Amino acid sequence: MTTLGLTFADLYKEVSNFLGLGLSPAEADLDLAKKYANDGYRLFLMGVDPRTQRAYPWSFLAPAASLDLWPAVAAVAGVTVTGTHASGTTTLTRSGGTPFYPSMVGRTISITGVGAFVISGYTSASVIAVRGNAACTGKTFSIAAGGTYGLSADFAAVVDDPAYEAADTAAAMATGGRLAPRSAAYVRQLLAGCGTGVTPVPRYYAVLPRAFAAAEGQRYDLLVWPVPAALHTVQFRYRVEPAALSGDGDYPLGGPQHASTILEAALAVAEQRHNDARGIHTEQFERLMAFSIDLDAAGRPHTLGDSGGGDAGTAGGRRGVVTYP
Repeated sequence: MTTLGLTFADLYKEVSNFLGLGLSPAEADLDLAKKYANDGYRLFLMGVDPRTQRAYPWSFLAPAASLDLWPAVAAVAGVTVTGTHASGTTTLTRSGGTPFYPSMVGRTISITGVGAFVISGYTSASVIAVRGNAACTGKTFSIAAGGTYGLSADFAAVVDDPAYEAADTAAAMATGGRLAPRSAAYVRQLLAGCGTGVTPVPRYYAVLPRAFAAAEGQRYDLLVWPVPAALHTVQFRYRVEPAALSGDGDYPLGGPQHASTILEAALAVAEQRHNDARGIHTEQFERLMAFSIDLDAAGRPHTLGDSGGGDAGTAGGRRGVVTYP
């Protein structure tokens, strides 16, 4: 299907043409056009409403995700890993036993007779990457859970509290179906042993930033208490930390309906930086930005749900609906 969306190449070529550099920029001209295209994309993603000067939360920056809360993986006979080392990273392949999970990234795997290594990447349920030389053949391993689970690289903040899957009746009975937010200090205190004698199903969570590493950017973990005794999966929405556009075929977030707004944002940046003045593209961007915000808002639900327990067709049901502008 042919889309009306604009790719990164479409954006930077238009910027280049506006700057008088033609539609096929090269070297320094190409770098400048790409920079202005990404700067305009960033301006659009900020969501500043030109009518109010307030930030609007784009719906497409809050996708749904799932996270596996796994119990500690113990070293068991017959459960082995084999590792091949290259360029500071070792690829480990599991044979048998508990699978690997994406939320293991950032945790430490201990390989018998080899050492302890930080998990740096997830490939599949049987393949992960670790930092350092963990080359080995047929070694047993263990991974301590500790109530800490790695969030995706594009995670910025939680939008909805993590909720257990409907089929997870044990979690629903122990927690009411979702995790409750608490401060990181409080969850850590509980994990240190101040909260004992409870069903080992996570009920509280906190988002904890990792120590910053310039090579990978800011990453976050989900801290939960208590540490689960069995695998549980939670569903939640989170605010995305968008990546810059890089490949010529990359499409920006938002879809075709916002493509013209993003293009005008890029042209407005180029216009202001080269002319040191507001011009036609800045004005057009602000008009389209207002339209994009209204379009996105129109797709949102107009009620938060039934707070009174009534049916939608009854007076009691109507009283239970909470509305917002």
